[in-house]
Parts: sequence; C-alpha cells; structure tokens
Amino acid sequence: MIVSSPTAFTLIRVRTLMAAVLLPVFFSTVQAQDPGQSCPAFLSGKEIEVQVPCFFEKGYHLSVGHRSGDFRFRVEVQSSGDFDFGQFGVENRNSGFERKLTTLSGGVMADYFLWKGAFLSASLESRNWTIRESQSGQKKDIRTFDFGIGAGYFWQPFSHLFFQAAASANFRKSQKESFLYSEHRISTVDILPMLRVGYKF
Repeated sequence: MIVSSPTAFTLIRVRTLMAAVLLPVFFSTVQAQDPGQSCPAFLSGKEIEVQVPCFFEKGYHLSVGHRSGDFRFRVEVQSSGDFDFGQFGVENRNSGFERKLTTLSGGVMADYFLWKGAFLSASLESRNWTIRESQSGQKKDIRTFDFGIGAGYFWQPFSHLFFQAAASANFRKSQKESFLYSEHRISTVDILPMLRVGYKF
C-alpha cells in the first residue's frame, strides 16, 4: 500500500479543483458565446468534470471524457476524503464501521444519451477502501472491482459549462475482514447519487 502525507493529499485536491475552475474561465474568455447560438447537448468534443461535494469532504474527483454523437466515454480518479460510503450500502448499514474511498481509486465509464440530456451509463472501477471499526479505531485497506449501471440528466445552460445529476448502482464481490471486536463484510451493492459540474471544450 502506498501511503501519502496529508500535505500531498491537500496539494492533489487543490490542484484538481483549481484546474476544474480555472480552465473553464480561461476558455470562456477566449471563446465568447454567441447570443443567438443554441447549446445542444450532443455536440462532439472533450469534457472535464468534477463532483463538487468531494472537495467539501477533503477529497477530490476529476473526470475526463470524450463525446461523439449520442455516446460518451470517461476516465476518472477520486478519493472520498472524510465521506463515509457505508451509508449507501444496501447491506451492512450502521454496522459499527466506516468505509472511505481512498487514493488510487478510479475507473472508466460509457454513457448513451437517449433523449435530450437523459442518459444511461455503465462503469468498471477499481476502488481502494479504508475500513475503520468505530469501537476499536482499527483500520484495514481492501480493494474491490465494481461494475456499475446508472441513469442521469445532462444540462448545458451555457456554451461550455454543464451540470449533471445521476444515480448509479454499483455491484461487487462480497469480501470480509476480521477486526478486534467484530467482522466486517463489505456491501455487495451501493446506491450512489452524483452531482457534477463540468466544462465542454
């Protein structure tokens, strides 16, 4: 396992957030929107996006994608910071454990747009979790490989800036770890809401 210092995590979060904020501002000044130009959702091109809530939990997220017609393909990397994913597990909720997504987690996604901004998605992700037993404070790291399916809506109110709301169900193989006081079995299904903001080049 690779251990990074808190300072390194902070630098990653700051740089990712700065890139997500400053790049759209820069390109918006270079290419101003034509007032009479519409902003269709299905134009081809490159995209970057972030899940803003990650940064409020001392985590980070960055996704880079390419769209061609009704299809979009994305690659992402993220860490949940202080956010506990255990509350989204269909199984083992409130079981005396915290489950946080740590660094070196990411995956690939494919989206298909059905109508206007509505889309379906599928994903394959490698996730590194830190499991903490609340009673003892003991921590263990496990890695899972998740398959996800979801649906969402893409809204592009401006020429480049867009917003995206979605929900997904992520499936994984059951794994268990023994701790000082009890045993933890990771949920085989997570139901996750997502809210993202992005920039389209």
